[in-house]
Amino acid sequence: MHTHSDFNAHRRQSTATAHHGAGVMYLGYYGSLLWLVIFLIAGCSRKPSEKDRSQADSSERDSAQLDSSIQDSAQIDSVQLDSSIQDSAQIDSDQADSSTTASEQIDSEQIDSEQIDSEQIDPENPCHACAPCEICELNEDGVAICVAESHVTQACIENNIHWIDACGTDEGLAVTCAENAVCKRLNSEYICGCANFWQGDNCDECPDHFDGESNCSSCLPGWDPVTLCQSCFGNFDPSTECTTCRNRWTGSDCDVCPSGFDETSDCSACRNQWGGVTCNICPSRFSVQSDCSECAGHWQGANCDECPLPFNEFNGCSGCLGNWTGENCDVCPDNFAQDDTCTVCANHWTGSSCNVCPENFTTESGCAQCFGNWEGVNCDECPAQFDADNNCVGCAGNWQGDNCDECPEQFNADNDCSGCTENWYGNTCNQCPENFSMESNCTECANHWTGPKCDVCPSSYGGYHCDTAVIQCIRYVNANSVFNNANGLKWETAFSDIQAGVDAAAAAMAADGGTTCEVWVSAALDTAYIYQNDANDTITLSSGIKLRGGFDGTEASLDERSGSTPIYCHQPGNTDMRVNTCISISDSVDVEIDKIAIFNGKLGVSVTNSSISVTDSHILYFENDGPGGGLFANNATIAMSGVQMVWTEAESGGAVYARDSQIVASDFEVTSPLASQKGGAVFAQNTTLEISDASIYNMQLMRRDSTPSDGLFGSFLFADNCQISIADCTVFHATGITGSGGGGYAYFSNSEFEIRNTEFADVGISTDPNDPLALFLGQTIASINSTGLLENVNMWISSSGQACQKGEIHVANSSLTMRNCLLRSTYMDETCADTAMIYVNNMRDRLSGPF
Repeated sequence: MHTHSDFNAHRRQSTATAHHGAGVMYLGYYGSLLWLVIFLIAGCSRKPSEKDRSQADSSERDSAQLDSSIQDSAQIDSVQLDSSIQDSAQIDSDQADSSTTASEQIDSEQIDSEQIDSEQIDPENPCHACAPCEICELNEDGVAICVAESHVTQACIENNIHWIDACGTDEGLAVTCAENAVCKRLNSEYICGCANFWQGDNCDECPDHFDGESNCSSCLPGWDPVTLCQSCFGNFDPSTECTTCRNRWTGSDCDVCPSGFDETSDCSACRNQWGGVTCNICPSRFSVQSDCSECAGHWQGANCDECPLPFNEFNGCSGCLGNWTGENCDVCPDNFAQDDTCTVCANHWTGSSCNVCPENFTTESGCAQCFGNWEGVNCDECPAQFDADNNCVGCAGNWQGDNCDECPEQFNADNDCSGCTENWYGNTCNQCPENFSMESNCTECANHWTGPKCDVCPSSYGGYHCDTAVIQCIRYVNANSVFNNANGLKWETAFSDIQAGVDAAAAAMAADGGTTCEVWVSAALDTAYIYQNDANDTITLSSGIKLRGGFDGTEASLDERSGSTPIYCHQPGNTDMRVNTCISISDSVDVEIDKIAIFNGKLGVSVTNSSISVTDSHILYFENDGPGGGLFANNATIAMSGVQMVWTEAESGGAVYARDSQIVASDFEVTSPLASQKGGAVFAQNTTLEISDASIYNMQLMRRDSTPSDGLFGSFLFADNCQISIADCTVFHATGITGSGGGGYAYFSNSEFEIRNTEFADVGISTDPNDPLALFLGQTIASINSTGLLENVNMWISSSGQACQKGEIHVANSSLTMRNCLLRSTYMDETCADTAMIYVNNMRDRLSGPF
């Protein structure tokens, strides 16, 4: 709570302050920035007390010094005004409003009577009667004396400064502002300050370049208000006192640089390539549309003085040179050579415009091809087989066909199709001599005739046309024969034992010097057993022996037979007692086995140092502890056609085992072969092997007791140092491969192989998921140190059990070419290392497609 003594002390402090009128310069442009304030301080008009006079003298001296400093400050270039001066010079426009009412302009330190809290008036206080507006002073006797205070503060009323006492009463005029001054509040003081940019003691000086007509509120035209009218605005020219534009600038505000001039040069130079006094001339080789910045037409170069070929420089670089056409002169007419010059005729066109196509050439081909059948560089050569007299149209002589390139068979093409060939005769070469075959184009003998003139009929044939077979050496065998003194010369005296018939045939050949003798075995046999005494019993065939089956015991010719003759290779009634080899051939040539079916032995056919052929025969149910189950070949030449092997087992080569041999097999079928080591169906070493039109099914590569084994290679084929050709085959369903090795289907080592038009499908690496790891190098094919070709080969592979395969195809130190092949694996254990559809072991390997 404030006491009266506090309030009186406040009033005394306010009264002690000297109050003076003041004039200042208030800078601004369009109501924006205040850059400089000049304070003018004037003394008060009231009559002061002695105390007031001393204070006023001191204030006047201070004011005079301030005026001097302010005048000095006013002479500083406005551009260099310190920011602190600028800040202090800013006056709130709301505080400078001359229309502000007296009550609104009373200093915040004034205290209105209504603002005095009633609690501050103490009835017991001697100064109580003086409250609230007058000052209470006690005399010597302590009596309260009320003293009214004047001139407590100032307030702006209209454009005048009035004194206001402590009670807020207007005591009258103190200062009247000059003509160009306005009443303004500065801190707690009210002064007369110059309006706008007026300056001087009487605010009657408008600074240079300011417009007095605007009440000194703005710059003269052309001067920049941002620099307090000390420099030209924008592009006005200071040399003309900002009355005109500098350089080539135009417009009321000098802000327009005329077309053709460059603004970046302060509108003093031409833009781009424009020229002339007014920059309105664009050189002819530059484009006006590009603002004279780019070349016109097809001109090029920094100065647009280069006309590229094939444009015509002498035609303003707008036309084409020579024969060129097109918008860009890049089209050479069709009849001209399509090169960089377009100066010579294409093909055989001639003429100044290359529009003449010589005779015998066709315009449809662009004068590049001959008409009809004409040939030669100049299309002036008619081939001999065409008719030159008919414009080379139509065939000459005996030639036929659309292209006259077909000479009838009976004519001699080597003699320009003008004479008969070989044995043909007659005017039209249509007669073939008797005994010659027309089907062979009269080059071979008909039926069985022989000799240069086809007039010799061999002793084995007869009849008027030499078409009836007469077999000179036949020995007959029928196990049901009851003749005790059988000689085998006819069915009625047939041998009951096959080997007896074979021996009789061999004896007959030795007696008459014949080269061959056939042994016909009746198909009616049901008790023909090879096993007679022990396992070493066998049928032994020697050179020239033809063992033929399929007879029923009545036939007179080979054409009458059907089926095949079964021969059993085990002890009668005991399939466990098997012969070691059913048929043996050693050191023999020209041996044939035809329509024979052998059953239940250890090895079907053994061929050593011999050449044989096997046709339309069956080898079934063989189980051999050694190599080869159906066929064993060592240094042999074997041709097989229409042969079927079923359930043949061996150590290696479950169906065929071949070493140092040549084997050709066609129309070949193998079912359920098994090997415990290599080559479930075929084992080949140092051998040439050709297999075509074959079906291989249900191969197994495993030990017979199903124990996993290492070194298992090729459930279909194992080949080492061989030449292999496989074509038009189906290899399907390999199972029971338990153990480690390579080539789930085929394994090639140090070999050359070709596989064409063949399908591999469904290989099972292990039949038992609990088997130890079955590791294979190549789930289908492994090529080790080999060269191979796969063409039109499909591999549809599925696996079961535990298996790791280094690729469906594994290639190591080999070269493999694949064309039009399909690889698809339905199972590939990704937990195994090096798993891939095609695994290439060595960077030196070469693998080529397309697949």
